[in-house]
Amino acid sequence: MKLHTFIVLAGLAGLIVAGCSKDGIETKPKLTFKSVTTDHVLYNQDIAFFFEFSDKEGDLNDSIHVIKVSSSWCETPSFADSSKWRMPNLPGTKNTKGELEIRMSYQRDLAAIPCDGVDTVETAIFKFVIKDRAGNVSDTAYSPPITIEKN
Repeated sequence: MKLHTFIVLAGLAGLIVAGCSKDGIETKPKLTFKSVTTDHVLYNQDIAFFFEFSDKEGDLNDSIHVIKVSSSWCETPSFADSSKWRMPNLPGTKNTKGELEIRMSYQRDLAAIPCDGVDTVETAIFKFVIKDRAGNVSDTAYSPPITIEKN
């Protein structure tokens, strides 16, 4: 009975040591919001979001999901509140760490659909998630509230 207890305890200790890697890089990708170029986007102005990322296997070459949570929401079929982009081709090295910049064009990514013609300013929070090739998904990184002028 004592031998079985020792094996179980040794196995648990091994899991704890394996789970606490010194570099803190995990199988689940990590995405941390760092900064944004502006919190007030003028008409026709672009914006950039900056992040730090890490992934233990280095297989981040899948996708970035961006969800826009807006104060102006339309029931128009062409209203886009989310997008999915391909990750850049990163070298597939273990314990990958780096910085990521996501640039959004006003015309392509930010231009709001005028719902009623009265709403000239929109406030939005952007949510960002990265997914690796194995299907592991990061926690959601949030932007601060961003004011977007519609015209």
